[in-house]
Amino acid sequence: MSNQNQTPSLHAILPYGTGVHFPNRAIQKIFQKMSSSEYVLMWLLFKHAQDTGSEKIYLKDLAQNLNLPMGQVSKIARDLQRKGFVLWTHDGDGQEGTYLQLTDSSRDSALAQQALLTDFNQRVMKAFGEDEFIQLVGQITRLEAIMDQEAEKAGGAYEAPSA
Repeated sequence: MSNQNQTPSLHAILPYGTGVHFPNRAIQKIFQKMSSSEYVLMWLLFKHAQDTGSEKIYLKDLAQNLNLPMGQVSKIARDLQRKGFVLWTHDGDGQEGTYLQLTDSSRDSALAQQALLTDFNQRVMKAFGEDEFIQLVGQITRLEAIMDQEAEKAGGAYEAPSA
């Protein structure tokens, strides 16, 4: 499978690692009805339904796609269920695994959240300057590549040099 068709990880979608909450108060205000992690999980559900035609996605697949522990994905799913954004159920007696499905209200909330994010991003880019923003993204991409190279040299486990 090509990288283009793979579902991006949470790290690729949002900065700050797992990004349950952003440290910047302005961005926290954008996520008022759901956390950034809840939004990403819902986005993955929408993408999965669009790509596969299946309205359900198993928690184990979400955990794998997000590269997060099952417990963390379960917590996000539980919060979404409590808010009425997803149905959490299972096939048969549950041994096949549990899965999530989006509710009708989740679609409206996710679309509203997406509109807020799009508007915010456009205003930030305009205020920062499009050319400067493109240069910044290029620098961040270069920095991430260098970090990946250094981590690869260390065999994936980086140890601080001794003093």
